[in-house]
Amino acid sequence: MAFGIHGGLTGYACDPGETQARINQIRNEYKIQPGQPLPVDVFKDVFMGKLRGAQYASISWLLSCWALNWFHDDFMTYMGKLDTIAKNNGQNTSTTV
Repeated sequence: MAFGIHGGLTGYACDPGETQARINQIRNEYKIQPGQPLPVDVFKDVFMGKLRGAQYASISWLLSCWALNWFHDDFMTYMGKLDTIAKNNGQNTSTTV
C-alpha cells in the first residue's frame, strides 16, 4: 500500500516529500538525530495540549495523514512507517514504505 493513500485520497495530504519535511521539523524541535526513530511521546504532547505553533502543526499534520488513511494501520505500525521515512533522512522519493 502506498503511504498516505487510501480510498483514492491523494495530493498534498500525506505527500512523501511533505511528510519528510514535517519529520525533519519535528527532529529539529525535539533534537532527534537523523536515523533515530520518532518517540511516541512526541505525539502524546499533541493530545496533552502541550504544543503550539509549528510543533503542533507538524505533528497534527502527521496524525491527520494517519486519519486520512482511515486509521488503516494501528498507531504503532504507522509509527514504524514514519520511522522508515525518518531514517531515510530525506532520501525517500517514492510513495511506498
